[in-house]
Amino acid sequence: MSASSDIHSLQAALVRAETQARRLNALNRVAQAVSSTRDLNEILEIAAREIVIQLDAHSCGVTLVNAARTHLDVVAFAGREGEPSTVGVVIPLEGNPGSQQVIATRQSLVVADAQNSPLQNEAAREIFRSRGITCLLITPMVVRDEVIGTFGVDIDEVGRVFTAEEVELAVTIAGQVSGAIENARLYAETQQRYKETEILRAANVALTQSLDLDTILGTLLDYLQQIVPYDSGSVFVLEGECCLMARAARGYERWVEEPSRAVGVRFDFWDIPHIRRVIEDQVTVVIPDVKENPHWVVAETAVHVRNWLAVPLAVGGKTIGMYSLDKVQPGYFTVEHQRLAENLAAQAAIALQNATLYRDQQVAREQAETLRSAAQALGSTLSLQDVFRLILSELRKVVPYDSCSVQQLDGNMMVIVGGHGFPNLDELLGARFDFSGPDDPAGEVVRVRHPVIIADVSARFKHFRDETHGKGRVHGWMGVPLMFGERLTGMLTLDKLEENFYTPDHAQLAQAFATQAATAIENARLFDETQRLLEEARHAKETAETLRTRAETQARRLNALNRVAQAVSSTRDLNEILEIAAREIVIQLDA
Repeated sequence: MSASSDIHSLQAALVRAETQARRLNALNRVAQAVSSTRDLNEILEIAAREIVIQLDAHSCGVTLVNAARTHLDVVAFAGREGEPSTVGVVIPLEGNPGSQQVIATRQSLVVADAQNSPLQNEAAREIFRSRGITCLLITPMVVRDEVIGTFGVDIDEVGRVFTAEEVELAVTIAGQVSGAIENARLYAETQQRYKETEILRAANVALTQSLDLDTILGTLLDYLQQIVPYDSGSVFVLEGECCLMARAARGYERWVEEPSRAVGVRFDFWDIPHIRRVIEDQVTVVIPDVKENPHWVVAETAVHVRNWLAVPLAVGGKTIGMYSLDKVQPGYFTVEHQRLAENLAAQAAIALQNATLYRDQQVAREQAETLRSAAQALGSTLSLQDVFRLILSELRKVVPYDSCSVQQLDGNMMVIVGGHGFPNLDELLGARFDFSGPDDPAGEVVRVRHPVIIADVSARFKHFRDETHGKGRVHGWMGVPLMFGERLTGMLTLDKLEENFYTPDHAQLAQAFATQAATAIENARLFDETQRLLEEARHAKETAETLRTRAETQARRLNALNRVAQAVSSTRDLNEILEIAAREIVIQLDA
């Protein structure tokens, strides 16, 4: 071997050694970046820059596969000076055979003729032509046998193709970065789990610190917002078997002119399959896009909703309500969001039940005191008119109404004997009506002898739409029988301008009050009857006394006349007769 060939060999070996040293230094710099920072963007930028330098490339873009695995997001870029960054560009996988192949095989791909290769779509080929790109290297980043992203490296030298050593370097750097991504994700996941745990712990503590129902519901929605960002949310409480009422809401001020209307909404969920499933089956339900759900009911306060998530609230196997979270973005809520939303449900349900029991006890005590006061007031008078007046004033303390009437049963007719809140009360007092007709809810009250609730009385009974009955303004209606023992004596009617206002709880309170009212009415009626009989007896006694006095006077006078007649017939002594007559006149006339 000649000296010149030895020199060339040594020079080549030196170049290879220098190249190897540079690449080792590059790998070392990437490794240092991986070990010294948790800033993933910084690591990816360093890796992309080292690849461009070591491979003498035109540019390098780092992509991550999105969660749905439908496209690649460019998250880091390095290129020659003046080369525009592609960070933020979204590369669809559909129609991109090269990237699809790398993801499927988890192997690097070298595209030797990037401007004409069928492994790239026409849009990519056009970009390569405009920038003079001749060769492309796509190297996968693999974690747990799954491709999480790629390095896309390109060169613009005609005839040059990436060598096996260059591909190996890119693969090595991709492996380092893959580990960094996995560590960063694990760290982020650990931090997120820690944050979630802290939020859940704080939420559980907060939910047990109060027995005020409104405070608890507000606390629940506030903490839910921290772990599952929502645009609007509501907590519903179960009433009866098939009715839900919104007891608390958040976020509606951005979408509704009157956000307060989102609270207090009542609706029957029996014919709404997705809500019925939440309540009856006690499972979380997610609707990715409500516009594609044929059973979705668009409420006035929920026109902004596209994505919906609902979690049941259950204690001891019994559903007591649910909370629902809304997003204006379709498909926003993930399985992870669902898991997080469910984590608060158990403690929230217990807190809700405790607060409800406490509130019910308070309400029961207040109601008992109100009923006791009402009974005391009703028992304070025996005047029937005063009893009617007190019924109307005391009933409002027990059950709200906008107008109310007291009606008494008279044969087959009802007679209005008292009322409040009617603009035409004078016309109504004393009015009699047949309750047996098909267009009057009073007939149902008489028949069942229990309170009757009608959600919208004006819609159901046409005579409530005439002028006498409020011109259709009355909607919520409740009729309560007045029962004295087993005997029906009349009824109370309560009206509200709101639809679907009265509840079974209202009916229970109204019936308890009506029982006391019926007793007060009966006592007052009996008192009036007794007073009338006593007056008649007194009058009869006075009449008998007058007749007795008149009879006695008449008898005395007849006796006097008899004595004078005897004197006249027994003697002819005129003086004696005159004396007897004069004496009788003095006696009878008390002269």
